[in-house]
Parts: sequence; structure tokens; C-alpha cells
Amino acid sequence: DLVLARVKQDLGEALRALEEPLPILTRALLLKAIGDSKDLRALKALRAALSHEDGAVRTAAAEALGDLGADEAGPALAKAASDPDWRV
Repeated sequence: DLVLARVKQDLGEALRALEEPLPILTRALLLKAIGDSKDLRALKALRAALSHEDGAVRTAAAEALGDLGADEAGPALAKAASDPDWRV
């Protein structure tokens, strides 16, 4: 996957991109790739994305946290389980 390869090449750039206004689908795809990178440096950004106004972004963030496979993601995932959007 091209996005994943780019994220693995420069995670910092990917995390900075999340700070910019992005279309919802682009943001969700970027979050997915960040989770697939398995890089624990992304935990803070993924946790923050759980508070995004759009449910699709929160869903992508929760999935990405799960994909990281890190115990540190557990509390954030537990909180996401109570999200009012059933997709999260």
C-alpha cells in the first residue's frame, strides 16, 4: 500500500498532516495507514483523533489504535466503546 509505505518512511510527516484540514476520507485512510505502521509514536495522535467531530474519523482512529496492538491503547479503546456513533 502506497500510503502505508509513505507513513513508514516518514511518520512525522503523516502525524503533521493530521494537524491540517483534510477531507474525511483522506483523514480516515491516513489514520488506517498510521495504525498499520505499528509505530507506537502515533499513540498520541490516534488518541486525539478519537475526539474528532466526524464518526468515520473516530472509527478509523479506534481501528488504528487496535491495529497498533499496544497495551497503552487499551484505555482509549475502552473510552471509544462508549461513543454515541455505533460504528466506533
